[in-house]
Amino acid sequence: MRAPLLRGETVALRGVTVADAAFLSAGFSHPEIERFYGPQPDPPVNQAERVQVDVLSPRRVVWVIEVNGSPVGYIQLTDVTLGDSAQIALWLKPEGQQHRGLGTDAAKAVLAWAFGEPLHLQRVDAQIAEDNVKSQGLFTKLAFEPEPDMSHLVWATTQNRPVRMWHMTKTKWDLHE
Repeated sequence: MRAPLLRGETVALRGVTVADAAFLSAGFSHPEIERFYGPQPDPPVNQAERVQVDVLSPRRVVWVIEVNGSPVGYIQLTDVTLGDSAQIALWLKPEGQQHRGLGTDAAKAVLAWAFGEPLHLQRVDAQIAEDNVKSQGLFTKLAFEPEPDMSHLVWATTQNRPVRMWHMTKTKWDLHE
């Protein structure tokens, strides 16, 4: 699904293009990011092919997060089912881009779009590793809640670590915003 241009207070989100392959490959292979996403086997050439697949997928929407025209991160909705649900995931370059509110700003822009036109989602989930304190803080700020039922605690196969499902409903988003 093609990603629309979205704007937050401090960030712009634009659809990923093949020209972003090297940036994405460097980001996904950064030790602080790879720790939670798992190893990325694709060199930049294959990353370019992956970008093309992502852009054409009807159940995935992928953006590059920019500040002043420079890429600083990545955010996506996956498993998009119109009128129902999706999963959100993001990362920011660890070098000077984290703890500035950029991830929160980007996620707010994506969630506002996801719960409105044209997706009309009723729920957005995030899979967060139990030891990923940064992501837990970000999604807590957004009023996501961890699933209380431990059956949602899964083991991420690439990282061999427990991952808990967090969620936000449209009803709660409407009250939060």
